[in-house]
This record gives sequence, C-alpha cells and structure tokens, in this order.
Amino acid sequence: VSGNGCVLRDDHGKKYLDFLGGWCVSTIGWQHPAIATAIQQALTTSVYIPAVCRSTDQQAFAETLVAHSPLPNKLRTYRCTSGSEAVEFAIKCARASTHKPTIVSIEGVYHGHTYGAASVGRACGPNMEPCLTGFIKLPMPNAYRAVTAESVIAQFKKLLETRTDIAAFLSEPIWSNAGIYVPPADFYPQIEQLCREHNVLFIMDEVAVGCGRTGKWLASEWWGLTPDIICMGKGITGGYGTLGATLVTEAVYQ
Repeated sequence: VSGNGCVLRDDHGKKYLDFLGGWCVSTIGWQHPAIATAIQQALTTSVYIPAVCRSTDQQAFAETLVAHSPLPNKLRTYRCTSGSEAVEFAIKCARASTHKPTIVSIEGVYHGHTYGAASVGRACGPNMEPCLTGFIKLPMPNAYRAVTAESVIAQFKKLLETRTDIAAFLSEPIWSNAGIYVPPADFYPQIEQLCREHNVLFIMDEVAVGCGRTGKWLASEWWGLTPDIICMGKGITGGYGTLGATLVTEAVYQ
C-alpha cells in the first residue's frame, strides 16, 4: 500500500525489499523528494502544449535525453505516452525513412501491447489475430536450447543477402520479459555491423532495460552500440508517470 526508497509495505504493515521495481519502472526508489517537488511544481505551472507548439520544458527534456545518448547532440527526440508507443513510432520511422516494409526481430521478446509492438514482439496471441504483417522473427540465441549466436547471425545475414525489403532490425539489448537473457558478447556488434553493410536500420528497445537499470544509462552501451533509433519508457520517469520517447538519428528524422 506504500513505499519509500526500495522498501514496500503491505496493508498489514509488513515490509518488503522491492526487487521488482514496479515492473521495471522504479529506477530511483519510491517517494523520492526531488521527483515529488518536480511533480508539485508541474501541477502549478504547466499547461498542455499541442505538438505543433514548442515547450521549453519539453525541449529541455529532449535535450537531456539526447545528451545522455550514444550520439550526443546528434539525435532527435519524439515524446510519447508509453514504451509501446515508442516502439510503434520506431516502426513507423523505420518504414517511412527506408521505404521498406519489413522489420526483423527476435522470437519471444516483448515489445509492448499495442498492435504494432505486439506483432513485432510476442504479445499478439491467438485471441488477438490476425496480427500485423511485415515482421520476420529470428530465434533467440540460447545455449540451453542449443541455439548459437553464430547460427542466428548467419540467418540474419542470409535474409539481408536474399531480400530487398528489410527496413530494420529491432530488439532489446537484454531480453527482459523473455527471461533476463544477456546475449553473447559478440552478438549485437555483429548484428549492427550487418545492418550497416546492408543499409538496414538498427533499433534498440531500451524501454525495460534502459534508464540505468543495468548500471549504464542504456543497456546497449555495454557493447558500444550506436542505434539509429532508441525506444525508451518505464524507468524514464522512475514510475511516477507514464511517459515514453523515441530517439532517432538526424538521417532518419530528415
């Protein structure tokens, strides 16, 4: 019923150490005084700003995100209301900027519950069919299931060499809802390199694993990756509001 820092309390007063973090959102703890002050200030000073207008607060927020990105001052930011919407916008940007329809992702990875995000991920089940088309899923590298990173990379390479309709590769840096699987160290550097060689966009969904949850601001930083598009949400507010963002390179923006 309440929380403070990393401690939760139930309706009987029992305390729990919060390892769940509100499903990947509590990055700075509950009842953080700086967040409380910012929210109170916003309630007394902020107004709704339509997207066609400029807002100094929104611009400062975008500049902060870009400054902490792998490409400081070289990205554009689209603000949205959730991680699912951030993924939806990433799909739109990839298709619009490349004029190609197909997105390649990893089987079993969660990317959200809206239809595009559910279809590129694992959330579009039989009761929701027909799912959206235009997505190809590669198997997840998993030593426990005898699926090697080399075999998945080879499959991706073959796709790129035999098809001309692939706009982007999209996945999480660390596969969170799939079981907190950390990919082999050389997996994503090779995937990104293949994307560069074939003019395919490289998209990282940092919604569940970004915002410092792995010890770096973005989980993709562990492998020195430089995505063309970055999806953010959840921990971006520490669980104090619903907010997302999609960061894109200047080339994608143009």
